[in-house]
Amino acid sequence: CESSLETDNYHVEHLNPQAARVGDDVDYENFLCSCLKKTGKGAALHCGQKRGDKVLLVNPTQKDCQSHFIYRGDGKIEGKSEDAKSVVSILGLGIPKLNDLRKGVLEAIDDPDLSLDEFKSFLKNYVEKKDTMAPYVSAVESVYGDFL
Repeated sequence: CESSLETDNYHVEHLNPQAARVGDDVDYENFLCSCLKKTGKGAALHCGQKRGDKVLLVNPTQKDCQSHFIYRGDGKIEGKSEDAKSVVSILGLGIPKLNDLRKGVLEAIDDPDLSLDEFKSFLKNYVEKKDTMAPYVSAVESVYGDFL
């Protein structure tokens, strides 16, 4: 989902589910950090908490991962292929909470007080952030990519 990981609210997720292959369960390259360690009653689940043991046919380790999805200015995400659509469903990437978070970042970036050059510079710095991935960067690149 590209949410920021919080120090006390993430967990280790198996990219290939433990039940999918023998030996993957202890392979370091099969581990990813996933948000949402803590859940509350009635909370909408997403990412690793929603996934269960389903296999992702498009995954975040693929170099072209974000090219499989379309992000809208209202924060919504759609899969371009059946495989990507299944990932949106399996991980709950289209739940209102995530749509609202993506929309909030997109709206915050669209500052009318910035000149076009300042806007482009801000976008470039947001997308190319080297020390840590900026939240919802794929949505930002998708919606504002023409400015980069």
